[in-house]
Amino acid sequence: MKKRMIKKVYCIITALLVAISILPLNPIPSSAALVTNLITDGSFETTGGSPWYSPWTFSTGCSSVATPTQDSSNHIDGTYGLHMNITNDGGSDFCIELISNTFPLVANVTYVVSFWAKSSLASWSFVPEIKQVSPNIESQISSVTVTNTWQYFSIPFTEVTTTTASEIALRFGANNGDMWIDQVALASGATVPNYSVTNASLALGNSIPVTSTTDTIAFTPADTTDTVKFIQLEYATTSAGQTIPTSLTMSSTPTVTVKNNGATLSNTAAYTSSAGILTITLSTPTALTASGSAVTIAVAGVTNPVAGVFYIQGTTQDANGNMLDYGVVATETIAGIAMQAQLDPNLTFTVTGLATGGGPTGACGSTTTGADQSCTATSTSTAISFGSLSNSTTNTAVQEITTATNAAEGYTVVLQENQALTSGSNTIANVSASTTWTLNTTTGFGISATNATSGDTYTTNFASSTIYQPVPINTTTLTLASKSSPTAGAGDSEYISFQI
Repeated sequence: MKKRMIKKVYCIITALLVAISILPLNPIPSSAALVTNLITDGSFETTGGSPWYSPWTFSTGCSSVATPTQDSSNHIDGTYGLHMNITNDGGSDFCIELISNTFPLVANVTYVVSFWAKSSLASWSFVPEIKQVSPNIESQISSVTVTNTWQYFSIPFTEVTTTTASEIALRFGANNGDMWIDQVALASGATVPNYSVTNASLALGNSIPVTSTTDTIAFTPADTTDTVKFIQLEYATTSAGQTIPTSLTMSSTPTVTVKNNGATLSNTAAYTSSAGILTITLSTPTALTASGSAVTIAVAGVTNPVAGVFYIQGTTQDANGNMLDYGVVATETIAGIAMQAQLDPNLTFTVTGLATGGGPTGACGSTTTGADQSCTATSTSTAISFGSLSNSTTNTAVQEITTATNAAEGYTVVLQENQALTSGSNTIANVSASTTWTLNTTTGFGISATNATSGDTYTTNFASSTIYQPVPINTTTLTLASKSSPTAGAGDSEYISFQI
């Protein structure tokens, strides 16, 4: 006889999972300890000379063939680096040489030769030498292995004799291919530069391709004596290239927040879109501290490139544009992973019978704040027995119904009869709509409903527990309770009073 309906609504939970791959900053070398660089144009920036690499000199022997060029696409600092293309190595490491200007050296003094190098080969033996011009004495400092990514080399040595005219000879070894050199330096009274950097990272606020985000670079410098004026970030598709990642954009004057050990450094920022270079100018030259993740650079309003790995090549420079630190970080943008789950609605509907004279207060008992009448008949969850009927006595039975659902649009509980109460050819008619029941006087069959649990909120067709309604037969239904949202806790409970 009872029916219940649930409004079935599927709730789809969707989330985007994003992944960020972080590579740490490469060791950032510091040139602060290099008091005076004895090499002229060690970064190969001079233009207009004859030959262009002057004051360096270039020589080949052993039938070797090599060509030095000024390269604007592969360099570490400034605008250019040296590109040596070798098509015939001559068979020995001394066949191809690039020789610096002359300089004095002092006996028993420690010097440091430093430079950046990369090659087209995975492994290339490269030989820097110190040459004393007069008398002609050559001293190999150390052979280093150059790979196909930029590396920083720092080689200390102690001079044996005092000279007035020495020079560095860069010997390119017995290999055919390409090598790039930049930032060659020689300094006296120096120690090996400390370039250990810790706590280095690059984080994207959002790694979805072609999506606006904030790029945050953090690192702890090893040297606190460098006074930094400029910070330059170059976005590229490789760790040492100049190709701008596809779709990467930002404002020509983006908002950049630089913090040094928590203190915000005033700055201005300018982005050159044609080169993918962001130049940050500190208002006041600042020595970066070395405590925790001391330096953070947050660049807002960056539009991520298309999916894939990209790099940021970073440098710090002093007020004269001399490079102090260098590092490379890499990350990856990836398409979001859609995670989807379906939460099916569920419905629990229970009917509980109440015994004569018993049950919760307000349903069956002497105190009736719920159904209007004390229970004179016993009910179960599936049956009601009114017992003997009389024209002068009202018989009452009560059931408790409980509805619980997680459906977004709630539930509706309705009631319907398949026929009137019948005995042979005799029937008991239903009461009229919205009948106010008078005990032992009103005749017919009707039902009433009232809230069984304090705090439940739902709608019914019953203005009060004394208002009784007829039960429709077959064609229509009577709504006992309804709610347009999920139920809370154990659900909504209601007492249904059946009276004859």
